[in-house]
Amino acid sequence: MRKIEKFIVMLVISTLTLCGCTNDKGNEAYDSMKKEMENKKSMNICVISATETDEELMSYSVGASGIVIGKDQYGYYALTAAHVVDKEKTKFLVRTVYDPDKEEYRKEHNLRITSQEYYDALAEAQVVYTDQKEDLAIVHFNSEEELSVAEISQENPSKNDLIIAVGTYADKMEYFYESTGRIKNDELVPFVTNDKFGESQVIRHSAFTAEGFSGAGVFNSEMQLVGMNIGGSTNIFGGFKYSVMIPCEQIQNCIVESNINVR
Repeated sequence: MRKIEKFIVMLVISTLTLCGCTNDKGNEAYDSMKKEMENKKSMNICVISATETDEELMSYSVGASGIVIGKDQYGYYALTAAHVVDKEKTKFLVRTVYDPDKEEYRKEHNLRITSQEYYDALAEAQVVYTDQKEDLAIVHFNSEEELSVAEISQENPSKNDLIIAVGTYADKMEYFYESTGRIKNDELVPFVTNDKFGESQVIRHSAFTAEGFSGAGVFNSEMQLVGMNIGGSTNIFGGFKYSVMIPCEQIQNCIVESNINVR
């Protein structure tokens, strides 16, 4: 029995190490990255889907993720996954780091319920560009707050580069959740989000992601955007295995093709 228990413990440790779930919490480099991210966290957003049901009621998602990549005189441009905004009878709302969650909003406004009032207070985003092949989309929205704009790296990251991902952890209702890891491969590999979108060329990384991280930014140690998360893979037990992102060079191409003047 002891041999079996020891084997199980070693298997769990090996699995966590390989998939990156240990996150190297004691690593000074990761701690430094998290501190840097606190100063620029407003470049991350949550994208909430508000879908009209057959009963003409509104159904709201927990949220997906996005990254502010530019601004103009009317508002901000943000990058997200195309499959996040590929929905009919749906409008898309943006929650920034400055917006309260529903419980905070209820207490602040002394309300017994929050749903409709809360969502009505959020900014609505307009989809201005989509690229289904790369699973990339750009939305535009207004904000009264001054948001940070992500600096996009000019070169794709290299294997073993340190990274930090920020996104919506839907299962735990945690917004702007941070996860650290490393780039797992230099070369691009195919990944299929769904049958409609076909194959995207992605880079794998070990930072933990889950449902809600679609559109999440992946940043290097200099807080430059090196990729946008679109999915991941699990092991035979349903546990996290790895994440995949559209690399920054493809993001740059997307922005050029969109003809959007971001700054």
